[in-house]
Amino acid sequence: MGVGALALSLMMLGSSLFLFPKGPPNALAWYLYGLSVIVLLLALPTAERRWAALANRLQLRPNVSVNLRSALPWAILGAILAFALVIRLYNLQELPAGLWYDEADNLGHAIRIQSDPGSTLVFARSTNLPSLF
Repeated sequence: MGVGALALSLMMLGSSLFLFPKGPPNALAWYLYGLSVIVLLLALPTAERRWAALANRLQLRPNVSVNLRSALPWAILGAILAFALVIRLYNLQELPAGLWYDEADNLGHAIRIQSDPGSTLVFARSTNLPSLF
């Protein structure tokens, strides 16, 4: 199972790397890349046989008790990360890549350079500091 998950992760990573050079919109490429990272993180404990050790431990002691006080910080962290993920992935194709004005300005310059590589600027005056492309 671990080898299959690693192969699936590599296949999704390869697909995303194949899709990135095709140009925007890159949403499918980013989704494939994110899924490949998640599958890889789930597959690594399988390669070290940690999932099997956890299953054996649960068979020996089928009653699992969780202290709510110790689980509360993890639940809060999980909620914050889930909220951040939803905010970032919502409307991914239409929102700019950055949250600051200078990042959006640099993205505009990069889009112009990508659309017409023959007229690439060596120096472009930017919002705060000049950008060297």
